[in-house]
Amino acid sequence: MKPLQFLLMVLTLANLSPAAANVREHTAKILNFRVSEILYHRGEGLRACARTSKQSAASENQKFHARFDDLNKTYFNSYQERLETFLELLGTTQHHPVCQAEIAHADQKLRNIQRKTFVVPSAIAQSACLASPVLTILKCHQQVKALITELDPFCATQNSENYFGVKDPNPCMAGDSILAKTLRRPQDPTQENLTRFLNSLEAAVRAASPGSQLDLWHVFRETHRDDVENRKLFLGFLNFFYYAMGSAGGYVDGISDVYWISAVNDGNSARDIFPEFFSLRQKVDRYGFIIKKLAKDKGMSFTMNGRSVTDLNRHDFMSMFLACHFKPYGNLASRIIPKLLGTGYESLDFVSHIRSNVGVRTSVENFRVDTARYAQGSNWGNAFCSFKI
Repeated sequence: MKPLQFLLMVLTLANLSPAAANVREHTAKILNFRVSEILYHRGEGLRACARTSKQSAASENQKFHARFDDLNKTYFNSYQERLETFLELLGTTQHHPVCQAEIAHADQKLRNIQRKTFVVPSAIAQSACLASPVLTILKCHQQVKALITELDPFCATQNSENYFGVKDPNPCMAGDSILAKTLRRPQDPTQENLTRFLNSLEAAVRAASPGSQLDLWHVFRETHRDDVENRKLFLGFLNFFYYAMGSAGGYVDGISDVYWISAVNDGNSARDIFPEFFSLRQKVDRYGFIIKKLAKDKGMSFTMNGRSVTDLNRHDFMSMFLACHFKPYGNLASRIIPKLLGTGYESLDFVSHIRSNVGVRTSVENFRVDTARYAQGSNWGNAFCSFKI
């Protein structure tokens, strides 16, 4: 189950105590699983470091595991309290004075585990180069390899039931780090920028007449000038709202993963990291509330630079955004890569549907429809960021 399918229920619960606290606790639990996963692997890195002749490394390893074991046995009043202590321990492994190389190796090992599922889809993408002229095949392979590296497709290895007890059968993502970097503009902090857009959107919906139509691009333009970077940012906003996890999600998506890890790297206090993480997820909740509750109650519809968004979903928005992002790389990147990504991602979705006993005929139809979305979305995104529409 994806974010917008359960946002309304979350927002209804969020207004009721103690349900609001329960959603917050659920979010803390999900981030806790992710932090613990990293700590486990870094602990293995410290063990490897301790096997060297460095006496200080053995001491550091002993202290870390004693603390890690102690925390795992400790009773905490809440997941938020537990998370804070685990984040503090994680902070001690940042910029380690003795074992930095081994810790970096452990982090990379975890990254490789998360990315092994996409080895076959990446090979499929490479095979597209066979249609190129013989003399350009090598260059094509190099281009595609670089682009796939930037897309960085992976699957969450810590995947739990969401707040409503439903587990996502295909917790895989791609392009999340690109999106996070697009949203993280130094001159315009992400949280404030998203809030500003949401405030404008909510005000426009509340002021609109029943049954009217509202263009999301026009709302965005109220606070942003029209240029290539802002068109990409606009698609990034919509992609975030439809693609990222809300507070009820069962795993840490790649976008919010970038944010909380960056906060750790920047030396933010453990006490401040979770509120920021939770606030980011609540932005997705709020967008769903505005679109699916406030606007729906007024019988409103939405467009995006004149195009209806009624039947669009996360596949459409991701392919639009990637086409815009890869536009400077040339036609191969902006048109072909989003389509290939769709084929690779939906291949995994197809397998998860079969395993979930959805049925072959339904699974094939889902595959056909969703891969078509990537193709259509990449064409629209390319045109939008070329100022052709």
